Amino acid sequence: MPPARKLHLPVSDTAEEAEDAFRKMCQALVIELGQMYDTVGLNQIGENWVEQIVAVGHSPEEVRDWHSPFDPSFVFGEPIKYPNSIVWRALPRNLRTKQLLKSCRWARNRWEHQNVVPTLSQLKEDMRPFAELSFDSGLELREALPALLERVNSVLAGTFTLEQANDTDSVPAGSDEIPEEAEREVEKDDREHKARQAQREARERQHPRPRVGGAWLGARPDKALQFRRQLNDLVDIATNSSVKGRWGDEAKLQIARLKVIDPMGDIYVDEEDGALFGYKYGTGFLLGYLGQEPARDASEVEGFALPHSYYLDEGDLFQVGANKSLRGQLGDASNQLLAVLNKAVNELDEIKITTHGDLFSITEDGIVKIARVEAKDWFPGQLPA
Repeated sequence: MPPARKLHLPVSDTAEEAEDAFRKMCQALVIELGQMYDTVGLNQIGENWVEQIVAVGHSPEEVRDWHSPFDPSFVFGEPIKYPNSIVWRALPRNLRTKQLLKSCRWARNRWEHQNVVPTLSQLKEDMRPFAELSFDSGLELREALPALLERVNSVLAGTFTLEQANDTDSVPAGSDEIPEEAEREVEKDDREHKARQAQREARERQHPRPRVGGAWLGARPDKALQFRRQLNDLVDIATNSSVKGRWGDEAKLQIARLKVIDPMGDIYVDEEDGALFGYKYGTGFLLGYLGQEPARDASEVEGFALPHSYYLDEGDLFQVGANKSLRGQLGDASNQLLAVLNKAVNELDEIKITTHGDLFSITEDGIVKIARVEAKDWFPGQLPA
């Protein structure tokens, strides 16, 4: 018999523990919402109800892989895409629910495709839409989330010790056993997750350096530099001399990027290729290069993602949490970029941009680079220049 839904309670602030806790939380929400959808679908349409509503969809190319009410893509995407869907009968029918579904979908895609640093602090931040959707929809999951939050807080505060952990450190997230169809979807989700991990590791082995913005590979370089933000300078600590001249005409832009990246402590440079090492969130990253940046695959996203998120609506691009749109900021000058975005991006997907100006969407299948833009073609004041 399939097991009951459970949340993983992390025992340490490691990437593996944070990721496992997030995935179990997301799967628990998907299963419980899927059960509610399935009840409505069976009552209203009957057997094979998912296939029947997919068959009458207006965009079959986007929904052709929807076969189960326990598919995360279906659970989050179907009610967002189709405001008159029957699954809304299982949900509070309002704009807030639509926004929460979108936030959960976006968070899942970010974690799945490593567009976040997987920490317990990030988990705590991304728990919010899952908790709010659970409470608004009356899910049993809402009863388990406080225990997860309590554990995350205790680990972050240093009050939890490994002696308190056990081999099955979890909390039930529902009273019912998982339907067999839901269990199959969870197993499928886990297989796809492992396959993506293997693909990423294979790509990493092909390059001696990660992309700019990627986690550093190998030992930290020895030569230390000090980033003097107030003076707009990068200085060799041993000689107290400026090294920003090695960027030539790009020095102003590179300094502006470092200010946005805001690394912790000193920066270290590999004298062989100019690669810059620095810490963020306690992890070493490739910040950029002191000098010419080597060419990479043009489809690869370079740079650190800015904290802003964007979405398409009625042909315009909007910034999440701000009353701003690209057309509203730039007028007709935005037309060309908006045309590219509307052709390339699924309106359900989150759009981000990096310190390099690389514009990308985070889809269910992965990260897709759209274009590289300059500061003058973007929301004023957001891109380093």
